[in-house]
Amino acid sequence: MFDIQLFGRLEVRTRGECLAGDDFGGDRPRHLFALLALRGEASISELAELFRTTKKSIETDLAVLRQHLEPGVTPRDSVVVTHRNHVAL
Repeated sequence: MFDIQLFGRLEVRTRGECLAGDDFGGDRPRHLFALLALRGEASISELAELFRTTKKSIETDLAVLRQHLEPGVTPRDSVVVTHRNHVAL
C-alpha cells in the first residue's frame, strides 16, 4: 500500500520507507508520479507533450521511477502500469 502526500512536499510512504525529493530518481520522474497520482492515467504521448520531451524519455523516466518506488519489482508487477501507450497508477 502507498500513502501519497501531494500537497506541500511530495512524499510517498510504503513498506516503512518514505520517498521524497531526489528519492524518485530526479525531477521528471517525481513530476510524472505527482501527475499520475492526481490524474490516475495518461497517455505516453500526452506526457511527452506536457514535459516537452520524447516518448522514449518518458519511458526511461518511468523505468527510473519504478526502480525507486519498488526496487526489485518487475515492471509487470509494479504499481506504475503501462498498457497500450497509457500509464496509470
